[in-house]
Amino acid sequence: MKKITNKEWLRRRAERALLDLDQCRQSEEESPRPPIVWGYIRCSHQDSKDSGLGEDAQHNMTIRWAELLRSEKPHFPKEIVWCQEDDPVSAYKVQFRFRPVGRKLFRNAREGDHVIFAYLDRVFRNTEDCLTTLREFKRRGIIAHFVNLRIDMDSAIGEYMITIMAASAQMDSKMKSERIKEVLAGLAVKGRMANGHAPMGFKLSGHKGKRRAAVCDREARRIMGEIVRVRDKHRWSWDEISNYVENWLAEQEGRKPTPVWEKRKWPAYRCQKAYDAELALRNGKHETPQAG
Repeated sequence: MKKITNKEWLRRRAERALLDLDQCRQSEEESPRPPIVWGYIRCSHQDSKDSGLGEDAQHNMTIRWAELLRSEKPHFPKEIVWCQEDDPVSAYKVQFRFRPVGRKLFRNAREGDHVIFAYLDRVFRNTEDCLTTLREFKRRGIIAHFVNLRIDMDSAIGEYMITIMAASAQMDSKMKSERIKEVLAGLAVKGRMANGHAPMGFKLSGHKGKRRAAVCDREARRIMGEIVRVRDKHRWSWDEISNYVENWLAEQEGRKPTPVWEKRKWPAYRCQKAYDAELALRNGKHETPQAG
């Protein structure tokens, strides 16, 4: 399969966006309906998704804001159509109109509708995405609200504030990403756990869910040492070493060797990783990992 270049990928996304706009205009002309309120909810990480706290907060904020507007404007739509992303999705990497649920909202919202976002950074982490989407909303007569900022896009000051805050959200996202990368790189150099998993040659002790320490896995180190020995002595390929390790372990455990086409505990790529990890431990390039 031929790999799609970045230029071609951007061209296809632009064409799909234009197609969405054409479908929006066609649906508005063919089937008019009363204005409604859209409530958009998104989480960026699986742990936030699992807890449900972030989504519940956005849900409650949207309802309270709609009730406030309804008390001030008697003709404000009563129906709220919820648009909640089923899976975690990055607002920085994936533009609003290309997210599964965001695209549905973008296509189905019509003139006179209101779109309520609990937080600006829950929907936009990219300035260009924010301005492009909101300008299209305004052109189509759709009013966007941001509850945490207490503003909407139905005024000049609202547009100004959103532009400034969208740029700040993008900068904040980039700075967080840079800090996380620096921390993880520092942990890797020190041999500490950066992702909650013990590095090769170690295993986690203690109960799951608590602060756990990584301790030496003697069985894994024994196998890693044997991989280094046969590699340095015989100069075998990684596939040959994988077959050797599998036959060696099968004989010790009294079972039949696992065929190469089935899932092995020590496939070729893991043997190569084990070789490098064992040499690094022997040469003192990594410290004993600690609890993350």
